[in-house]
Amino acid sequence: MPNSEKRPAVLVLSDPRTLRRVLVLLACLAFALQGSYIVGPTSSSITPSTGNPAFVQAVEAHTAGTPTNLSVSFGSLPVVAHVVIVGVVSGPGPADHTAQVTDNQANGYSRLLIQPNIAGTVQRADLWCAPVATSTGTFTATVTFSTNTLMGIFALEYSGTTCNMDKAAAANTNTSPYNCGSITTVNAKDLVLAFLGTNPALAAVTYTAPTGFTIRKSQTDPTLGLTGSIADKIVSGTATFTPTYTATQNVVTSPCITSALISTP
Repeated sequence: MPNSEKRPAVLVLSDPRTLRRVLVLLACLAFALQGSYIVGPTSSSITPSTGNPAFVQAVEAHTAGTPTNLSVSFGSLPVVAHVVIVGVVSGPGPADHTAQVTDNQANGYSRLLIQPNIAGTVQRADLWCAPVATSTGTFTATVTFSTNTLMGIFALEYSGTTCNMDKAAAANTNTSPYNCGSITTVNAKDLVLAFLGTNPALAAVTYTAPTGFTIRKSQTDPTLGLTGSIADKIVSGTATFTPTYTATQNVVTSPCITSALISTP
């Protein structure tokens, strides 16, 4: 007699038609379960973001020369689990002067945004971020370029935030007011940054923060090289942000970046 014992059904994935059906079902399931995904250097989901970002400290350094690197040290030691954000302004320079940001603690930095891609004498601004995993002794951040260029560096410490971007944008402006681009955030609690870099001004320049933003550090003396400013706004709800600086001088090809970082979950 034939064996009448019931055996469990076996899904044969070697059959192309069956495999396609399984892949379609998995894709539908993934779509149904998807959350709010961030843009930027990482791809993990952080929803909701409930942390409360807070500014801790800021430092800056500039040079009137054209070295290949520039460093700046914090007055107080950054706290582990905080983030360090580094804004770099550079140029004019050659068509390709690659930048890299590091620190003497071996923390890893990712570039959030660059505006614009340097070409000829066009000014450039970069925004970088690193979670603080190690922090001992004196904490020094360094930007290094592949060729000699004018540069300035701004370093800021924040608590309650991450290096995961919600949204980012940038723009070039030739006259004050300086437009930093426009973003519409997706996550409720974000740290929104506005970073402006200007070519060497003719005289001392004064910056006025974008509406609702607080300037954390500025370089206003053109004898020290490039001038610029970085400001922030801590937000607790989704909205559209179009930060715009005003300044006492008009400086051509001045890039400005706006970037929203998601707070800690």
